Amino acid sequence: MTTEDLIRLGLPPGEASRRATDFIRKFTLVGGDKTRLEQEVKAVLANPSVFANDGLPEKLARALLNAPPPRGASLSGTGNGARVSTTRR
Repeated sequence: MTTEDLIRLGLPPGEASRRATDFIRKFTLVGGDKTRLEQEVKAVLANPSVFANDGLPEKLARALLNAPPPRGASLSGTGNGARVSTTRR
């Protein structure tokens, strides 16, 4: 899996990118199924809070949770939650 693959999946730059690289390296070192690697990364990207206390992907998940919102995204508070919307300029 290349850096371009990670960007295509929506991985934010910075700490999350470094943690993703660490996760991939460790995943392969412990004998993880390389054919499932993209699926594993997608799962963490889709729902990092589920993996925040889950050993191998934990550091990646926490970096994703702490990452700033994507450029062009804005948070709009609505009642009991927040909605994220992307805007183009």
